[in-house]
Amino acid sequence: MGFDDGVIHPATLIDDAPMRFGDYAPRDFERSFQGTVTVREALQLSLNVPAVAVTERVGAVRLVASLRAAGATLRFPRLSGAPSLPVALGGVGLSLADLTMLYADIADSGTGRALRFTTAAESGSTRLMSATAARYLRDILVGSPLPPGWSDITAGERRRAVAFKTGTSYGFRDAWAVGFSARYTVGVWVGRADGTPRPGHFGRNTAAPIMLKLFDLLAEQGDTSPPTNTEAENGATLPPALRHFRREPLAASHTIAPPQILFPPDGAMIDAREGTGVALKAEGGNGPLTWLVDGTPLFAERFAADTFWQPTGSGFARIAVVDTEGGSAAVRVRVKTAP
Repeated sequence: MGFDDGVIHPATLIDDAPMRFGDYAPRDFERSFQGTVTVREALQLSLNVPAVAVTERVGAVRLVASLRAAGATLRFPRLSGAPSLPVALGGVGLSLADLTMLYADIADSGTGRALRFTTAAESGSTRLMSATAARYLRDILVGSPLPPGWSDITAGERRRAVAFKTGTSYGFRDAWAVGFSARYTVGVWVGRADGTPRPGHFGRNTAAPIMLKLFDLLAEQGDTSPPTNTEAENGATLPPALRHFRREPLAASHTIAPPQILFPPDGAMIDAREGTGVALKAEGGNGPLTWLVDGTPLFAERFAADTFWQPTGSGFARIAVVDTEGGSAAVRVRVKTAP
């Protein structure tokens, strides 16, 4: 959601340092902090403070609503009230089946589908994230640190590229790992049915080896992953608003009104069949402005308040504009490029 909102990019710098979010002061799993890292590194290393900071920006309630819309059943503690920032760090109950389903959505270019356990079952689809955001996540997670005993196996020697994430619940009660390739998604949970703690057993050293061994047992035919191709690997080439994540909301950091999109209006139907492109126009904000379509910056015209965008196909698109202070605006439009 942060990628789609245009507030972060894999190469964006983000601070992993002591922070307070009201009464909430998260720390990393190893009870330490890494300082300033890239968003890519923060996700690969499972750093907690950056995850909470981005969740604060996109909104915990909105995050929960998006997961529910994708078909996940979320269970909260009694009397917990509205969803809050701890959901970023596992403060919500989620079955292994639903967790694996959500990772399969990433592998399927951000399109969510409910799991089917019989061939006769029907499964509708929903859009969990843009294809660009899904690609960013895949490119980041394919570089996740391997578990002990696997680290000396280079990516070129592995049978398939597997993007994966691990996790450990509070008190070492649950260890999990979920990974996906171009064809398969595998989820593994390790723990005790009664919830008894297992100190020293965490996702990376307990569940990840099982997950990787399962991938080695699966057929490889047709399971080739696309090459990594994330734009602007060097943060210095990013637009100013994406170079360093700013936690503070725009209204609290300066008095200049955020940018507004004058065209196209939200909900518009755009006919781009003539190949002339779509005019984008904005005003306000602390320039220069950066345009993004489905989370991808339009680098060719990234400093212009008025520019053109050439759609590559029909369908819905999310157009956003961001200024140098992080102020942003976005619209959702439907594009028609063929009769």
